[in-house]
Amino acid sequence: MLKTGDRVGLLRDDNSPYDSSQMAVHVLDNVFKGKSINTLAKRLCPQRTSQLLRFQGMMLAHCIASAWLQLYATPWWSNFTGSDGVHLAEPDLGDPTSKHQAYLDASFSLTQGGEAQDSGFITLGIVLLELCFGQSFAEHPKWKSDAAVLNVIPVDIAQKTVAAEWLKDVQWHVGLDYAQAVSWCLNFATLRNPEWRVEFARNVLEPLQRCYDECMRAAAPRS
Repeated sequence: MLKTGDRVGLLRDDNSPYDSSQMAVHVLDNVFKGKSINTLAKRLCPQRTSQLLRFQGMMLAHCIASAWLQLYATPWWSNFTGSDGVHLAEPDLGDPTSKHQAYLDASFSLTQGGEAQDSGFITLGIVLLELCFGQSFAEHPKWKSDAAVLNVIPVDIAQKTVAAEWLKDVQWHVGLDYAQAVSWCLNFATLRNPEWRVEFARNVLEPLQRCYDECMRAAAPRS
């Protein structure tokens, strides 16, 4: 039973790696006991010698979006901090088929459900961009070169401005479906829409599923 203060999130069922309906709430300390834990932010650090493979990025993008759909704006989770809030259990480096297990860090509270903001969608869009290119948002050339200008406007507007520039490259990098998912998060998502979860599933989750499926088909051994 969950109690106030528990750090919770969604993880895929190992027997059903693609079906978001097979995801369940777990307590962080129970899941990662004995495992090497990292954050997505650290995994994207430019000092890392190994980068995320494309299929890993697609898998994590769909996993994070699945968790978002079920948890955001609930007592479980109302404040998304970006890639710092995505925990990864490192895969077995000796097993090329081993996958990252993504976990969204949250603290259960009966009083948090009303605190979610539309800016959380922008943060999600940025994480999707980071996974698309395997690069930290902070390393984007425009974010670094225009820092002085961006510092004088609200941070969510500054982030959205740079993310919109980065979005222009997504379609050519991984395809229209992924670009659609990011665009909806940045430009159309709002908690004021009572049907936002339905729209999210249609415009974010389903396109990301298609991206991952296509990536896995391309990576499959040729017979």
